[in-house]
Formats: sequence, C-alpha cells, structure tokens
Amino acid sequence: MTSATTRSFRGIRKGTAITAEGQATVARIFEASREVLSRANAGEFSMRNIATRAGLRLANVQYYFKTREDLVLALINDTGERYQKAYDKLRAKTADDPGKRFRAIVRFNLEDSFNPETRALFIQFWALLDNLDGHAGNLLGKLYAINIGQLREALSAIFPNVATQELTTRATLVAGLTEGLMVAAAPTSEAETQRLLDRAFKLAISVSGVSAVDD
Repeated sequence: MTSATTRSFRGIRKGTAITAEGQATVARIFEASREVLSRANAGEFSMRNIATRAGLRLANVQYYFKTREDLVLALINDTGERYQKAYDKLRAKTADDPGKRFRAIVRFNLEDSFNPETRALFIQFWALLDNLDGHAGNLLGKLYAINIGQLREALSAIFPNVATQELTTRATLVAGLTEGLMVAAAPTSEAETQRLLDRAFKLAISVSGVSAVDD
C-alpha cells in the first residue's frame, strides 16, 4: 500500500493540481464533497452539486476529476491523508513511546466516531461507495485498507517481531470496533458516551495486545 504520508493524486486528472492554486482548488472540491455528504445525503453527490457547493463551474471540477468515480477515489485517499496528519500530530507528542502513541490514536478514533459531523459524513460515504461499486464492497475495502494499514504501522512499532498478518488482524478488529460505534451507538447523555468510550477503548487495546497503561 502506498504510504499515506506521501500525497497521492489517484483519481485526479494527470497534469492538474500541480500548482499551489490548483491544489487549493482541489482542496476546495474535497471540502465541498464532504459538505454534500455530511449535510445532504449520498444521493446528492453529483459533480454539479459539488461544483455549486464549492462555488465553481462544473467544468472546473471536471478539469481535475473527469468522472464522479475519479473524484470518489481521490476523496478516499484524501480521507486517509487527513487522518494520517492527525496521527502525525499524536506521534510528535509521543515520539519516544509507541505504546502511548497507539493508545492515543485509538482514543482519538473512538472520540471521533461520536462526533456528529464525522458520523453523518461516514454513514453517507459508506452508502455512496456501496452504490458506486454495485454493493461489491471493493471501494469500502479501499477506504478501510488505508486506516487498517495506518493502525498496523503503529502496532509494528510496538511489535516488530510479530507477523504482518497478525498485526493486520489486530488492526482490522480495532478499526471494526471504531467504525461499528458510528452506527450502533446512540448515547443519550455525556455520561453514557464516556462509559461507551471507556469500555470500547479497553476492548480495542485488549485485542491489539498493547499494554493498557504506560510501561
């Protein structure tokens, strides 16, 4: 898998988004795409609606993304990059302790899963990806392969001698727990939210094999 720390332009028309102005326009299109998903629904995800939301002409969007599918592929990669940036900030705070870093990443993801904007975005994003690939699950797989790879990388810093497949299994279980909370959890109070977060954190750390406390 291509490292998420290296900016990927998959889905973006070759020869575009090279200048600072072009990259700013692409970022504007991504932001408009997220707004359409989180504030409307997957059925509203069209090139024309995104252009309107971004304050651009349709031709401007199509200059960078030939088709809606191209835009979706690029949006998947951009989503992975956005989370990688958040993880990099956590890494900077825990540079000498990979265990603390992994626990911070898990806590960040769990808290993010209860963010209303995040939940609205991902629930519609799932529906869009499912519809685009004819319910085959391939695009959903691409989206979560990025996150699973990031979690596996964080785990490998703790367990350098553990087989990659085992680390992938642990990372997949952690990702599944986090994403499942977006759908299944509907807390009615801050106290209940905190209880769910704390229990989910303990479960995620347990399946990862990481110590629950600082060594």
